[in-house]
Amino acid sequence: MVKRKIGRLGSAKNDKKVAQKRERQLGKELGGFATPNSGAVPGFPGDVHLKDWLLEDKHTSDSKYILGLIELNKVTREAASIGDRKPMMLFKFFKGIKIGTPSEIALVPDIYLNNYSFSRLESKEEVTGKTKSITTKFINEKYAEALSQNVIFTHTLTFNKVAKGVATCWTLIPKYDLKQLGAFDD
Repeated sequence: MVKRKIGRLGSAKNDKKVAQKRERQLGKELGGFATPNSGAVPGFPGDVHLKDWLLEDKHTSDSKYILGLIELNKVTREAASIGDRKPMMLFKFFKGIKIGTPSEIALVPDIYLNNYSFSRLESKEEVTGKTKSITTKFINEKYAEALSQNVIFTHTLTFNKVAKGVATCWTLIPKYDLKQLGAFDD
């Protein structure tokens, strides 16, 4: 019988363990705390609470993550419900990312990036459906393009069907770069 290593994705039990460990690490790294029971406790939404952000963490062992508008609506609503925090989704890709390309990509309302001065890749896309597939192939390609231009990789998604009160423009940006910009120091 072959034992599975702890931390491998695939079973619900291991996925939950990986998620909780990752959330604790993110909380510690970014100066916040992991939400008890990954947001399943009333009054404690989201996965990681930071001073100015409510972070919803997603991870996958696939080469893509399919983002639903319902997730943007949820994180925005929850962030507003606990003291007007800024909503953020964070995606961690465990495979498919090339060496040197960041595997942790944040998705934040574009309006919050206006507070920071930096050279960025001008990459935009309109999302007309209720889901958007974020692929490692796309991240690898756009990151390489940004690197060749000596700018920060960003890609702005404009969603046409978000709920009222939810930002329509959200930008993908590596967590590392967001951290370097001082977004978690506010």
